[in-house]
Amino acid sequence: MGDFTYRIGGTAGIASWREDRAPYFPTDAAAQGRLEAQAASDPTVSAFYPGQSQTGFAGGLRGDLEYNLTPALRLGAALRYDKSADWSEARGLLYARYRLDQ
Repeated sequence: MGDFTYRIGGTAGIASWREDRAPYFPTDAAAQGRLEAQAASDPTVSAFYPGQSQTGFAGGLRGDLEYNLTPALRLGAALRYDKSADWSEARGLLYARYRLDQ
């Protein structure tokens, strides 16, 4: 591509995780006891964070493009997208790169 350089890539996999049920007040037995007593008489109140587990696709895509303006100066862009179970992230970057040794 002459003065252009590029790189593309991707990853794929499976992510699996599990969280156990946990009390809202693990270091305060009195507060946890009061909450559990309230939860026993009121079904709309919970005294614990619920446990959960999930398994799903994990992967990502990336692409970089760079253009040589001069032998020492390059302009570029990078894009990334990553996903794993219940989390995803997208990033973008525009940059100028100058080489002092040219």
